[in-house]
Amino acid sequence: MKCVVLAIVALLQVAVLAYMAGEREWILQNGQTVHLRTAPVNPRDPMRGDYVALDYDIAHVPLALCTGDIALALVRSNVIARGTSVYAVLTTNDSVAHLVTLTDQRPADGSYIRGRIDNSWRPGVTARYGIEAYFMQQGKALALERGRVREGIQVPLEMAVALSPRGVAVIKDHRWAQLGIGLDLVFDPAHTNRHIDERVVAATVRLMNAGTTDVALVDLPGGRSFSLVPVFNRWGRDHYWRWAGENDPAPLPQPANVVLLKPGQILTNRIEYSDPHWFVIEDTTNKVDAVAKPLCHAYRDWSAMFRMEYRAPEPAACTALPHRAVIWHGSLATRSFSGSGRVD
Repeated sequence: MKCVVLAIVALLQVAVLAYMAGEREWILQNGQTVHLRTAPVNPRDPMRGDYVALDYDIAHVPLALCTGDIALALVRSNVIARGTSVYAVLTTNDSVAHLVTLTDQRPADGSYIRGRIDNSWRPGVTARYGIEAYFMQQGKALALERGRVREGIQVPLEMAVALSPRGVAVIKDHRWAQLGIGLDLVFDPAHTNRHIDERVVAATVRLMNAGTTDVALVDLPGGRSFSLVPVFNRWGRDHYWRWAGENDPAPLPQPANVVLLKPGQILTNRIEYSDPHWFVIEDTTNKVDAVAKPLCHAYRDWSAMFRMEYRAPEPAACTALPHRAVIWHGSLATRSFSGSGRVD
């Protein structure tokens, strides 16, 4: 009798593994394919072989993009149980899919990925989707990691992921983004005591054509093609910083604003944080009379982090522009940085 039970258990285990393998193959062959932006980290592991650990953009979700019981739990108690099932609802209008909302309710239609909560804080959550490890042939994982930085410019990795109708995701392949972005900070020469009172007064942002064909960018005057995006606070503090110019209207793109880049060419912009357009506001109570200050005033707050994000105009605004067929559409952010120059 004992042998029969053991045989049944073994058969059940084999059946489960066969089902999982069959489901994975079906998704790869028949699932909807989307591309997700990620950064490759920590290649190779002696226990697991050559692989790349992936940190997806859609893994870090601010409270503003959370809905349903997830948002309520964050507001009421700051904590969501680890392992809670969630669904990342995606928009696929651009070449890369972007997160629309994170919800605990399975969507009735559309593109979405099923995942689980990994950690949570009042400002947001991190989620995992079962696609965080990309296994490769021996020696290729390290080469992939090294390929992400070119002339000091970060080139995002975009994973091709197949989705089942139930939101199960399976990695199919990878590609490099057509556009890379680099950040160089400029410090106030009057404050040169590194790690104590250094203060960022400007930044040089570089955009590289990392592809193999020509690409056109819209470069608005005064760096207005960029936005200053606060990075949501993962440490549970009640105050945060926001960009005072977030609602300033961008000028309409003109033919003279279009820059055509050959493969490998770089467009450079200098952002002056003394310009009131780039001021930031420390906000604890959402007061409308909060005082906007230069970014360097946040240098003492180690949790105040920002990104510079290039945001291309919508295609409808580019119909009369030169090189419109190769104008790059979408958004791309730098690494996060603080007013004191800390870069993550």
